[in-house]
Amino acid sequence: MLSSPDDWVYLAEGGKHVIFRHRDEHIGRKHGECGTLADTTTNCFYGRVLRIQKSELAMAAQVEEASCQRRNDRFELKESRDSLTSSERFRRLIVGPILGSCYLDSPNTLFLPAPFCHRLYQNAISSGDVPSSRLSSWETQQQQVNVNNPQLNEIKATLLPNHTVMKLHPLFVRTCNDSYPTILSVEIKPKAGYLAESPLVLPDHRCKYYHTRYSLQQTLMERGIVKKGWCRQKEQHKSVDDGDSDTTTQHNFTRSNYSPLDLFSGNLMQMEGALRELSKNMQNNFCVWCNGSKIFGEYESFPSAKYSEILHDLFRMHPWKQHLSEARSILLDVIVDVVAKILHRETLLENLLCLQLLDVIDGDGAVLVYKRLVSLCNGSHSEAEMAVEQNFIPLDASWSSSSPRRDCGMQDLFACSPYQPPEDTRLRLLLNEIQQFRTHLRYQRQAGFDADEATANTFHSSCVHHVKHLSKESCIYLLSNWLLSLTMCDVSFFVTFYFWEVSDSDDLNEEMLIERNQTEDISGLFVCKIQNIGTSPNTMIRYQVKVVDCDPKPAIKLRGRDVVEKNFQFCF
Repeated sequence: MLSSPDDWVYLAEGGKHVIFRHRDEHIGRKHGECGTLADTTTNCFYGRVLRIQKSELAMAAQVEEASCQRRNDRFELKESRDSLTSSERFRRLIVGPILGSCYLDSPNTLFLPAPFCHRLYQNAISSGDVPSSRLSSWETQQQQVNVNNPQLNEIKATLLPNHTVMKLHPLFVRTCNDSYPTILSVEIKPKAGYLAESPLVLPDHRCKYYHTRYSLQQTLMERGIVKKGWCRQKEQHKSVDDGDSDTTTQHNFTRSNYSPLDLFSGNLMQMEGALRELSKNMQNNFCVWCNGSKIFGEYESFPSAKYSEILHDLFRMHPWKQHLSEARSILLDVIVDVVAKILHRETLLENLLCLQLLDVIDGDGAVLVYKRLVSLCNGSHSEAEMAVEQNFIPLDASWSSSSPRRDCGMQDLFACSPYQPPEDTRLRLLLNEIQQFRTHLRYQRQAGFDADEATANTFHSSCVHHVKHLSKESCIYLLSNWLLSLTMCDVSFFVTFYFWEVSDSDDLNEEMLIERNQTEDISGLFVCKIQNIGTSPNTMIRYQVKVVDCDPKPAIKLRGRDVVEKNFQFCF
């Protein structure tokens, strides 16, 4: 597959990976670069993104810089013919059967040559799109490199669909005569949708029983104890705006009132309220794209006329230019209304919460179990982490979780766990006590009381004692489930949709217009009346929901976890 680095544009990045989107210059004349993907048959890269590890991209760029190769315009991007990568096995065999395969993509692994990476790297840095707070993660380490090392002369990248746009249904293309719709896409990071209920929570950290982890993180950021990359970026933006980029700015942070409990509640009104709070204070957890261009985010701000134009494209019968000052809030209300209805229809959040609830030991408990496992591995952290990862991520595609699970005494604690529990009396005793404490804690919450301190201390001491006598297999089992929960608490998902107003004159098969949830092959469809807009009763919404950032958390995350958890003692 031939491609030029200039065909790819910086889109976004996280702590470890960067995303480049294909320009798709021939698609969607009305909507600019990305368009609406009415046809993607002529180029396998149209409507796709490349996901690349930044450290590897920087190293490959350095290799090319040290070489004397002649730069070509286009390069061969080879598709991997190897067996599934560990991330792909994790996604397909562990996450997919429980989360729902219709919510996951099937990625392709490509090999990018070093010259391609060098140009990609240089284009991204020179574009000015890389946030200043992220630049340090792009720096190459100045060291002698072997340009003939095949492992350095090409790197792996993942080719995925670009969910900021959406391929149109063939019937829409046939009936709308090049009148492409406005496609909206919302990226959401839902966070952990549950409260801690483990007796292994340390006494100084019991605020976890009554406040979501998200809320506690907001408190820590508000007090300046924890700083996220996007938060540091905001401070740097403020400094530049004030005309004094060399001085240290005062910590400036506005906490969010978003409640993950409301989003995961299954109640439409609570879900709408949660999304509305996200839209009021987006931080790094809520972004909106219109036809492939970001229009809402922590740092995006456009003139009201831009939002009014989008509203006019969505609902042509309404004179939005008379309400310019309200256009931004009206558009956000429309987006929140539609996304809440879509998520309420689909089972994604319910399935995601099921996987998150596999955290029955809490981060404090994970620290204790990890220490026990290290001691059973003769003090070797590497051996302990390797043992966890060999269980956490299947070694080959023949692995199956369909065999009947042994009852470890607590089927409801690990009802959707893909892992087989070992035979261990201590594990059974530990899980029994966790279940008993969970029952006590929920009863106290419903009655409006805190957990009884003496009772909590008794359960804590007993459970710590059980952990100190767990078998190696039991430690691996508990930590595998905890890492799976941690991974699911850190995913993002896209909700992408467009409006389709069906005319009575349209020659359509009625069966194609039946309301349906999405499947692996077909996008979802439903009739939607938008609050305060007065849409036509024939207005339908076609949508898709896709999870991204679903890579398994490495077992090395267990090292130093006690430092992460200790921060919670400063919350209250």
